[in-house]
Parts: sequence; C-alpha cells; structure tokens
Amino acid sequence: MTIVSVVRDFEMYDRLVRNNPFNRGATFYPVDNREKNEGVSVGYNRFLNQVDYTQEDWFVFCHEDWEIQEDWMARVDKLPKKSLYGPVGARVVGRKKIVLGRIKNSTKDGSGIRWVGNHFRTGGITGTFDCQCLIVHSSLIRRTGLRFDPKLLFDFYVEEFCIHARERYGVLSRIIDLPCQHYSFGNIHSRFFDAVEYVREKYPVPKVCYSSTAKTVFIGTPHFFDFLFLEKELLMLLFSRYICYSKVTQSNHRLIKIFNLPIYHVKVSEGQLRENI
Repeated sequence: MTIVSVVRDFEMYDRLVRNNPFNRGATFYPVDNREKNEGVSVGYNRFLNQVDYTQEDWFVFCHEDWEIQEDWMARVDKLPKKSLYGPVGARVVGRKKIVLGRIKNSTKDGSGIRWVGNHFRTGGITGTFDCQCLIVHSSLIRRTGLRFDPKLLFDFYVEEFCIHARERYGVLSRIIDLPCQHYSFGNIHSRFFDAVEYVREKYPVPKVCYSSTAKTVFIGTPHFFDFLFLEKELLMLLFSRYICYSKVTQSNHRLIKIFNLPIYHVKVSEGQLRENI
C-alpha cells in the first residue's frame, strides 16, 4: 500500500497519517505543498506519472487530516482490483442524493464530532467519493491510464475521477466500510460551484446522474425511475431513512412523511416524549 497526500501541515500529517500505527508497513508519498500551493490533482498526478507499474500496489489518495482507525491493510488487499473504493460517497437515487458510508467529521483538534452518512456494506455501489480518501489499484491505473483532471485544483477532483472512470471505462465506485475520522468539516467556496459547472460541461449527457457528499449538486439528470434498479440494501436504507420519515416537532407533534410529503400529524404527550416514541 502506498499512501499519497498533498501536505501543507506536516504536524497533522505525521500525527494522523505517517505515524498512525494502523498505517505501519505502508509506503508514504507526501507532496510538500507549503511553498507552491499547487492543486491537489497536480500533486496526485505527479505521483501517478512516476510509478513503476510493473510492481502491483494499492494506492490510497488521502488528505493530511484523514485518519484511519482500525487495521485495514489486509482488508484492502482482499478487495477486487477492478473497482474504485472509498469510505464515504454520494449516490443519486430518484431525485435525492444519498451519502453512503458512515464516518466522523470534527474540528482539527478532534472536538465537535459529527457523524456523516449512512452505514452501507463493503462493495455497495456509489456514484462518487468524497475527496478525503480514494483507494485504487495500480493495475486499474495501468489498464486505463486514469489521471486526475489538473483543471480541478482543490474541489471536485475525486468526484470527476470517479465519473471519468465510470463513463469512459465502466469502472464502478464501491464503498469500503471503514472506521475513520476527517478532521475537517470542509469549506464550500465559489470555486466549488465553478468546478461543478466545468464538470457538467465536460459530461453533458452522462450515463447516470452523479452528485457530491459536499453539496447536493447534480451532474446529469436525476430520474425518479432509478428506484426500479436498486439493490436490496439500498432499498432498505431508503425505506428506513428517507421514504418513511417520522419525528417529534418542537410543538410536540409527531410528523410522518412519505417522500417528504406530510401525511398526518398527531399530538403526543410528555410521557410519550420521554419514551422516545
């Protein structure tokens, strides 16, 4: 396994990535970006352009503030080599974006933890991955010649990589269920939306519709009838989390929705509230 990161904060990188005991035995390829501040995609491509592809390996492209929290190398070694992998991604179903894979986000000091996403089995198909971590085998890169788009410097470069892989080569993106933490909530700048527009122009009629974990944006046209082609696990997730939705409102009413349309609401008692029904 070779772990590739574009680094500006080496203290954080050493703590979370290079000296992480769960990464012991990996090869590290840090791109020092403190002076030039080049795009992440440029640094990743620099690595891909110098690899000796006669030696097979797993490549992990991750942020300096991404931390794996379990022994994972043996699990990665057993993955089929023909797909892309990541711990969290976005998939469009019908007219809704769903975040698959469940991870922790926090501030840089580890406080303020928020869970993001939905538990999903390893091998389940997603559309794109969040930029914090992408895993790909060298044989797939050698076969396809895939590279990161150098025009996408800091935003949407992993999403576009996934889109390109699927649209051009039929390579699917699949979740790997990993306990991990991203020490950043991320920032959305105007350049993110500029990147989305660029990718929309690059793929005007994609085979499927894509989105991003960062924001609900669509590359392509979402179709309601995508529901007809879902695997069982995703149907169950949709039914439990999205299709049927129930909560107690601030006015002590239980609100029940189906496809986000209110069906009815009833007054609940304080006793019922204590029981969390």
